Amino acid sequence: MEMAFKERERRWQHREETMMATNREREAERDLDAREKQIRRSGNNGEKVSGMGDDIEADSGQEEYYKDRSRWGFHRQQFRAHTREAMEAELNNEKEILTLSTIGASQNNSVKPELTLNLASKCRAALMALAEDEEFDDEELKLQPFVSKRIVEYLGVQEDELVSFGIDHLRNKKSAEDLTKGMMMVC
Repeated sequence: MEMAFKERERRWQHREETMMATNREREAERDLDAREKQIRRSGNNGEKVSGMGDDIEADSGQEEYYKDRSRWGFHRQQFRAHTREAMEAELNNEKEILTLSTIGASQNNSVKPELTLNLASKCRAALMALAEDEEFDDEELKLQPFVSKRIVEYLGVQEDELVSFGIDHLRNKKSAEDLTKGMMMVC
């Protein structure tokens, strides 16, 4: 059972790593495309500006800067504000991703103690019902799958020591309180 879990975990890990690598490649391509566009735009602007003469442009009045300077200033402020907002949004997204990843890591570390602390209380109800239920005989074929299924359900992995302890306890028809005390000692 543990081997199957490890195999699933390994496959999941591989799938996640592949997906992350693909995302990194896509992001790198997007960044490269954005840089190329920026260079092309700045190159076009450079050619445009180098060919300009203030006097000639002021006379022709094709560019907004020369046509209506206050309107150009307003549009320029809007453009800069939009750029600033986009940069702040990107920074906030990065901070949120970082926060979520650290929260996820801390939650993963806190799961194991919680599982072991709640084992006795969760197993208690299920195993008490089994201990008091007379339909289960002392047959290994009936007890072992049930007990191991409950242990895997509550812990996530099969603990052979706990399974054998539960089967022995049920075989000897001890009380549920004894089972709880014994489980606390085994954990």
